Amino acid sequence: MHRRLEYNASVIFKKSSLGAHHDWVSSSSFEELVTKIDAWREVVFKWMDDMNIYRVYKDF
Repeated sequence: MHRRLEYNASVIFKKSSLGAHHDWVSSSSFEELVTKIDAWREVVFKWMDDMNIYRVYKDF
């Protein structure tokens, strides 16, 4: 069962054609993962900044 789950995870999360963030999966540390997610948020949610919409998660 664990081998099947491992295989499914590798197919779903490591192949960028399936929509997963391949660069997130390739992170070698938690800090690197957080940095990549924060950079993604800045790009995706830029429209909120442009409209002066407050993003509460930035407080954490």
